[in-house]
Amino acid sequence: MRLKRLELQGFKSFGQPVNLEFGPGITAIVGPNGSGKSNISDALRWVLGEQSVRSLRGSRLEDIIFAGSDGKKPLGMAEVRLTLDNSDGYLPLEYSEVTITRRVYRSGESEFFINKQSCRLKDIQELFTDTGLGRESYAVVGQGQIDQVLSVRSEDRRILLEETAGIVKYRQRKEEALHKLEETNVDLLRVTDVLHELESQLGPLEEQAKLARRYLSLSEQLREAELDYFHLNWQALAKRLAKVEEDYRRLQQEFEQGRLDLERLEDRAAEQEALEDALQQDIDKRQGELTALAEAYNNTLHSIELHSERIKNQESRSQQLTALISAKSEEAQFLAGEEDKLRSELEELSAQLRAHEEAARGAEEETANLQERQKSAQQDVNRLKDEFFDFMRELADRRNFLRSFQDRRRNLEEQMARARQELDSLGERQVSMEQELAGLAERERQLTEGLRGQESSERELQEKIASGRAALAAQEEQRRELESAGARLNARLRTLQELEENREGYAAGVRRILQNESFSQLVLGTVADVLEVPPGLELALEVALGSGLQNLITPGEAEAKTIIAWLQKVQGGRVTILPLDSIQGSEFPASSKALFDQPGVLGPAMDLVRFSEKFRPALASLLGRVVITEDLDTALRLKRSLRQFARIVTKDGSVVFPSGAITGGSFSARSSGLLARRGELTRLAEQAEALAGELRGLTEKQRRTREEITAWEQRAAQLQREILETRLALQGVGQSRNQLLQERERLTISSRNLTSQIAQFQAALSTLGSDFELAAAEVAELEREEQLLREHIQQEEARLAELAASMERLNQERTAKQVRTAEFKGFMESKRTNLVNLEQRRREALLAVEQAQAELDQISLERSRNEEYIARAAQENAQRQVQLAELKAELEQRRGELQAAQKERADLGAELAQVQKEQLRRERTLYRLEVELGQLADEQEHVRESLTERGLSLTAIVNRQVPQKEAELKNAIEELRRQIRELGLVNPTAHEEYERVVERCSFLEKQLSDLNEARAGLLDVISEMDKLCRTRLREAFAQVRVEFQELFSRLFQGGSADLVLTDPESILATGIDVLARPPGKKLQNLLLLSGGERALTAIALLFAIRRVKPVPFWVLDEIDATLDESNLERFSQLMHEFSQETQFLVITHRERTMERADTLYGVTMGAEGVSQIISVALRQEE
Repeated sequence: MRLKRLELQGFKSFGQPVNLEFGPGITAIVGPNGSGKSNISDALRWVLGEQSVRSLRGSRLEDIIFAGSDGKKPLGMAEVRLTLDNSDGYLPLEYSEVTITRRVYRSGESEFFINKQSCRLKDIQELFTDTGLGRESYAVVGQGQIDQVLSVRSEDRRILLEETAGIVKYRQRKEEALHKLEETNVDLLRVTDVLHELESQLGPLEEQAKLARRYLSLSEQLREAELDYFHLNWQALAKRLAKVEEDYRRLQQEFEQGRLDLERLEDRAAEQEALEDALQQDIDKRQGELTALAEAYNNTLHSIELHSERIKNQESRSQQLTALISAKSEEAQFLAGEEDKLRSELEELSAQLRAHEEAARGAEEETANLQERQKSAQQDVNRLKDEFFDFMRELADRRNFLRSFQDRRRNLEEQMARARQELDSLGERQVSMEQELAGLAERERQLTEGLRGQESSERELQEKIASGRAALAAQEEQRRELESAGARLNARLRTLQELEENREGYAAGVRRILQNESFSQLVLGTVADVLEVPPGLELALEVALGSGLQNLITPGEAEAKTIIAWLQKVQGGRVTILPLDSIQGSEFPASSKALFDQPGVLGPAMDLVRFSEKFRPALASLLGRVVITEDLDTALRLKRSLRQFARIVTKDGSVVFPSGAITGGSFSARSSGLLARRGELTRLAEQAEALAGELRGLTEKQRRTREEITAWEQRAAQLQREILETRLALQGVGQSRNQLLQERERLTISSRNLTSQIAQFQAALSTLGSDFELAAAEVAELEREEQLLREHIQQEEARLAELAASMERLNQERTAKQVRTAEFKGFMESKRTNLVNLEQRRREALLAVEQAQAELDQISLERSRNEEYIARAAQENAQRQVQLAELKAELEQRRGELQAAQKERADLGAELAQVQKEQLRRERTLYRLEVELGQLADEQEHVRESLTERGLSLTAIVNRQVPQKEAELKNAIEELRRQIRELGLVNPTAHEEYERVVERCSFLEKQLSDLNEARAGLLDVISEMDKLCRTRLREAFAQVRVEFQELFSRLFQGGSADLVLTDPESILATGIDVLARPPGKKLQNLLLLSGGERALTAIALLFAIRRVKPVPFWVLDEIDATLDESNLERFSQLMHEFSQETQFLVITHRERTMERADTLYGVTMGAEGVSQIISVALRQEE
């Protein structure tokens, strides 16, 4: 098997999909720091099943998802897909190519696939178990993990060797077997407890079964007697029912005749009422017509008045319009005259405007001539300035030439000064260097002393760590003992809770009611549920109550009837119910309390138990006349003086009855009654809580111990780092001393060179004087020519200024003329606007005259129409007055007819009331007879219900032959009931319960046998696996030890090393220590080795393991970082040899390692902060 392909998407810094193809041999990953190289090894570790986010250099699972950058948004998912070539069948899958896919979402959800088939993380981990690629095999050696091979505890190195020996899967199976063994032990304890509990119930149940059989015999005799009594009762009810039914039929006939008479009278009354309604409707109709006619008359009068008012308003409006026409006509004539005046003024203004525009054009021509002269003068001035600038450049060149002599002299003087200054500085540096050398010697001494102290502190911390681990092991052993005790206690507690939840020990009927949730509102609980019994009195109260503990308590009789009906319907057994609204119980009177103060008398049972006050009637019916005593002697003594008690019960369960009977003796097993079980539940719960508290305290103590060990280990690690830093500092002090000595030699040579340079600078200064005087005379002549050119330019600029002034004056005159022309234009525009306004006003006046004339014509037309309407309306109102008089006469006639009809209906109402009164009397008599019939039917139904409760039908009593009289039957029934009461509280289903418990005991005994066989089988499996693991681990250790010794000597070119078992007798729990002695050194602690020596030792150990158990591929992340060149050469040579069988993926910065690679990938990070892969083509040397 080999790596074939790795695909990344959204994993850490790989924000874009990346695909890496792997060939045989060595593949190297290179790139700058922070580019994301190590994320490739993290991806391989993650896809192979790593669960620890810290091992992937993160703190949360979402840290492995690309978090975004300045140029790219965060992603919501990370996915790694690893493809393996499985053509050799290395993995136990029937595929030549296996692809492992792992995916995580930012929401925290994960997905796993093997060849695109969904699977669990455990499936992936098990696939690589014992292949050398598991989580504990160092198949992926991450950045900085190479040192962990030596730094981990010795026990952790054994786990690494277990992977090599191929026993990890056996260790995991053993852990699973131990877990199953623990579960089996718990099940054994639970089944044993349940079995003991059930066995303890057999004795009491057998006694209850005997009592139940006597109870059932008496109940059967009582049933027969009650059936005879029901027969006599039924016959008497049948005779009474026949007589009442005859009276009811006769009276019902009379009631029917009265109903017919009543209907006849009601029909006549309804006809008379209909006549009255018709007359009333005719009156209402005519009254409506009269009202409508009067309303029309009044409306017409109002309309005539309204039209008369409109005529008056139209006359007023006509006068206003005539005046408006006259005024607007005069206004139009005036506006026409004003328009003629404005047109004359506009013609005069136009002539003046033309004159002003002609003057403005002359000024503009003069200005253009002057501008041309000004432009010519400006060109002359510019030409002179250009010539002056050329001259000044020549003068500047001469001056610069003169100045260069001065600069050269100044530079020589400055260089000579700097040389002298540097020479002085070198002298000071030589003095300070001597002081530094002395300081370094003192620093070396201090570091050497500090190193000794650090090493001593580190040894003390190692001793503390060892003692802390021993204490932690002892605490762990104590914790296991507490957990084992807790498991046993919890198993017993769960057993009792299961018995309580399943209502074990209750009668079948009670159990069915309590387990039916639909009755939760009807049943308040059993007697056992509502009682709180003091410790030590459980047995006495169980004997006193007997099966009464299972009695159900309901709010009332209605709920009790519902429960019993349901049990009868489903054949669910029998129960005893105590309804709180009807149950009665009696307690001892206050006069009896003096008797309860005797020695040995604990008191009435009602005073000894705790309960809610609402349950007092129910409990008093069972315990109201029960007394509890310490012993039987006290009970017998109390019996002689106490009256009207039900029973006296001792703490050991003996009972004294009022008749003198005594019940007592021993119990066949430990008490397991309902109250005892509840008391044990309470005690066990308290013990479990106490044990849990003790376990929490021990856990906290362990946590503190671990924290102390961790703190010591961290301090030890810190000291080791400090020791390493001190050694590095000592090495640095030596290097600094050597550097100072070399620098002192360089300073001596520099001083000699500076002295020679100063002499050369002094010779160069003496030759500069003569050249300077010649250059100064030439510059003076050129400066006189410069003055003459400046004066000529000034004269030309003065002439140009005069032309500019004339130009400014001419511009002002031209502007004034343009302003005057604009003013004339504005004045003319205003006159034109006024002319337009006058024309608009004149048109509006003429339009108003036309509109007023049209309105005047319309008003004249409407006035004529109004006068015509008034004449027509007056004629219509005259006709309406005649119609009103006729309607009033007809209305008076109809009102007389209505009064006569109302009188006749009143006479019919009196006769109808008399008939209704007689009918009501008959109806009341019928109702009384119906009630009596209902009562008789209820009594018969009560008989039927009583029969139904006994599972019988009416035919069971109808045909019975009963020779006794009713009185004799009553006496027989009372006697049978007395005998049943003397039996006390009886569990009628005890026999069934006894058989059920016997059957369950047999089943549990079989289950107990099966569990014991399973436990023995698990112990055999564990023993076989331990034997196999010990053999394989010893063989693997011996092989790795030999290979480690050989590879260590090869990598170090000498020296020796060894692997030692810390506990050879316990190979499966032993640790493995690593001993190393590099060439030329004595055997020493691994922590005292240098970084490179530690890395090389770890490499030797890992390669020794791989030589014993080769793996298909190996991922190494910068494990060569601390190796020097010679060690690096030996490491790369060793890796090259192993690459013949193992495929390597190496992340490195070292050139020597890169040279050994067959394939090279470069990792870069662009501006977007996303890692990218670059494939580098390697040149193969011939």
